[in-house]
Amino acid sequence: LVRDCVESFNEQKHNLKWIIFDGPIDSDWIENMNSVMDDNKLLCLSNSERIKIPSTISVLFEVQDIAYATPATISRCGVVYFEQAHIGILSIVRTWGLATLTELADSQQAKLILSTIEANLQVAITYVRNECIEKFPSTNNHLSIIFLNLFTAQLRSYEDTKSIVHDNDIINALVVWCIIWSVGANIHDDSRVKFIEWCRVRFS
Repeated sequence: LVRDCVESFNEQKHNLKWIIFDGPIDSDWIENMNSVMDDNKLLCLSNSERIKIPSTISVLFEVQDIAYATPATISRCGVVYFEQAHIGILSIVRTWGLATLTELADSQQAKLILSTIEANLQVAITYVRNECIEKFPSTNNHLSIIFLNLFTAQLRSYEDTKSIVHDNDIINALVVWCIIWSVGANIHDDSRVKFIEWCRVRFS
């Protein structure tokens, strides 16, 4: 993959390019990147192949953690750390709106759907954090992503998604259903009664 990128980018030598690794770091391949992050920018593969990375190409790793990265790797790159509290639920929801929801709904309806989600998702997560007990520890961002993935899957399950997104009753029902099966899916059995009662009061 990197070889193809280098060959393609060499055709446009004066344009700056980025190779972005978006995913978990694997100890099996990250060590091969150490020489790339040196001054010589040479990729040495396990099959003895060497690929010279041009100065116009930069490498970016966008990862959740660096648990499998060795000190040798960390010392070769700059690290920018964002706590989940600084990212926030709204950032995740709005990014999803730009990347995914705009493919399923027109801009006006997408704004209405986003406003409905923003008005209820954070409130539901806050209630679970304060009033309920989870079976397994989770983060606010994780619950938000589960909700958005579930909501997206439900929208795409309809044959005529463009018509469905204009039905506010269906959208509201999907928001409630997805909150229950994402935010409320991980809570302890003793907390389910309280959460369901809260949902009835909140969404009735």
